[in-house]
Amino acid sequence: MSATLAIEAAGRAAPGRATLSLAGALGPIRLDLTSAMEGDWSDPASAQLKLKAALEADDVNTFVRWAGADNRLALPAQRGSLTLSAHGKAAGELMVEGALAAPGVDARVRGSARLSGPADRSAALNIAVENTQIAFAAAAAVAVTLRARAQVDASGVTLEKLDGSVAGAALGGRLHIGTGQPLVVEGQLQSDALDLPMLLPALGLAAAGSGSGWSEAPFATAGLPPLAGSLDLTVRRLHLLPALQAGQLRTHVSFNGSEISASGLEAELAEGRVRGRLSLRHGMDGLYVQGHLTVDNADAAKLLAAGASGAFGGRVSLDLNFEGAGLSPRALIGSLNGGGGMTLSPLRVSTLDPRAFAAAMRAVDQGLPLDVARIRDVVVRALETGSLSVAKAKGSIGLAAGVARIESFEARAEGADLTMSGSYNVPQSALDLRLQLLGPATGSMALRPELSVLLRGPAAAPQRTVDVAALTGWLALRSVEEQTRRIEAIERGRPADPPKSEEKEKRSAVPEPPVALPRRRPPPTVQTQPSSLPAPPRTELKPLPPPIDIKPLPGEPRRVIPRIDNMPLHVPD
Repeated sequence: MSATLAIEAAGRAAPGRATLSLAGALGPIRLDLTSAMEGDWSDPASAQLKLKAALEADDVNTFVRWAGADNRLALPAQRGSLTLSAHGKAAGELMVEGALAAPGVDARVRGSARLSGPADRSAALNIAVENTQIAFAAAAAVAVTLRARAQVDASGVTLEKLDGSVAGAALGGRLHIGTGQPLVVEGQLQSDALDLPMLLPALGLAAAGSGSGWSEAPFATAGLPPLAGSLDLTVRRLHLLPALQAGQLRTHVSFNGSEISASGLEAELAEGRVRGRLSLRHGMDGLYVQGHLTVDNADAAKLLAAGASGAFGGRVSLDLNFEGAGLSPRALIGSLNGGGGMTLSPLRVSTLDPRAFAAAMRAVDQGLPLDVARIRDVVVRALETGSLSVAKAKGSIGLAAGVARIESFEARAEGADLTMSGSYNVPQSALDLRLQLLGPATGSMALRPELSVLLRGPAAAPQRTVDVAALTGWLALRSVEEQTRRIEAIERGRPADPPKSEEKEKRSAVPEPPVALPRRRPPPTVQTQPSSLPAPPRTELKPLPPPIDIKPLPGEPRRVIPRIDNMPLHVPD
């Protein structure tokens, strides 16, 4: 480092002048500074100051470390420069200008500042950041464009008329960042869009680069410092999951040391409304989360889009409480416990047509063998022709160890009753759901027909299986009852009633073709022609001998055998 200092005494017509030049290496930074001061040496406060400085570094993040913000944000690691200039009265108002430049980095500041005393230090600056790649905390780098009017005083920095974008989403509002510990944050922010998977790493609440699914990497520890204060946050679109987003989010975010809580939360979700509260806190067990959410009149198909998409339709309402703690996102989700209730009004379950019972009975009545595979083929085709509609259904949900289970769910529909059981594994995004359909009772049978549809596997594409074992057994019992009824009708001397499925067939609209049974062919007619052969000779039979009269023994009464009229007489061939 080399320095040059030159001082010129004041003359009668010229003020005094002092110049200072610095050039060389200052650690990892190369410095080139020139400054000059002119004025009356007896009144240095009124002296005019001019300063120009140019600093260069092989890594632009060196300047970020100088500012003490290296644990909160980072720039692309590459060569960069910082230029500063100021002119004006040393004890008065100085016009300042600065710029930070590097490939992909463009940040400028321009305005005025007062540096006279600790109590009077202030600045009014225009800040502009143009399409600069910035990584907040542990998050991946995003493009930031920002313009604001900054007011700096002893209480902190206030950003007025905040306008810009982060990762392409518009950002605006007002923000005040105070001094001291904990850091005070106050203001109002409005954003066009916010990506929750991106926001959590930026707040130090998740690891970067976790990709899809829940990461097993520990939560970042170099996130936001302890904060105090509050923010009113408004977000037009909040991306929760790849297939699910909330709209028009409004909430009041409070900071209390290591805890961040959102109260008065309200947003649009799946064409419904969601309300509730949420709190996040760092502790010995990692990140602790606790909250309560209610969802009113949301579209079931859109809400479950990340699960069995298209299988359910209608409107759903939820009321859930939950809490959990973990050292990583996957551990946190896997520790969630809680529960609540749900109401569906109305509910539509696709490819679950209750007329499948009538189709199965009709096929059996037309001669289909009672074989599980053949019954399944008939039922699967019939189920796919329509859907099950329920006016209103209620159920309860339990949440334990990150698995949501349906504790109770029953619904009455036209033509059948629906019972649902199963679970959804949140960390693995896996579905294990059983839909049991109970058909109406028929005849004198107390047992009702039933079939089950199983949805198992990844929630995005679960495997569907139709179980007709119970229905096949019921059809066998029904066939026995129908046969018994026919036999009893024949014994009473009246024709048997047709099978019950014929009456249902008239009301059924399932396009199930009747089973064609083989028709009985009449016996062939044999036409006899007169024979030309001579008739056999007629043989005269000899007359029978006279009857023998057998008299009883002496003293024994005579036994008379009663005569039976019209008694059939068997004549041997």
